[in-house]
Amino acid sequence: MTRDAYIRYLMMNRPFASIEPALETARIHRVLPDWENRQRRFDLASDMRAMGIPTEEPPAIEISDDIGTLLGWSYVLEGSRLGARFILKGIETTQNQELIGATRFLRHGAGMDLWKTFTAALSRIDNDPTAIEAAGKAARAAFSCFKAVTESFDDKPIPIDSKVIPAAALGYLAPRAA
Repeated sequence: MTRDAYIRYLMMNRPFASIEPALETARIHRVLPDWENRQRRFDLASDMRAMGIPTEEPPAIEISDDIGTLLGWSYVLEGSRLGARFILKGIETTQNQELIGATRFLRHGAGMDLWKTFTAALSRIDNDPTAIEAAGKAARAAFSCFKAVTESFDDKPIPIDSKVIPAAALGYLAPRAA
């Protein structure tokens, strides 16, 4: 993985900085009591700073506090850990110490069985069609946040070292509620 590709990956994950606080406001702890072990926005911010990416105040979003919605938004965040393993392996093969030193976000939760405990929480709505529908709608809303950031790149180079980053690459449009 190149430095530019990893920078884009980190920037693509900026929605964590809005989604996690919104989940906390919606009381995600009721659904995932181990939430403190799942938070990754601070590790993401640390990796972004290590790579020279300016951090800004993220846009605020609102998330409904029903169990289906909470699990749908959380599904997207938790599922991203699975892909993070492969990205981490790719970075480790580069032997690039700058990249390897900025992988707290990718390493977060390693060895903690967070996917297993998440799917156990997810099974709570197995027989609730309304909650399942809300989870699906919420997951699509979460994916749209990440998609908006990715689409903002427009295949243009992002000169991080000079701190010139298009504003559109740092922000995104997120639904106000789901």
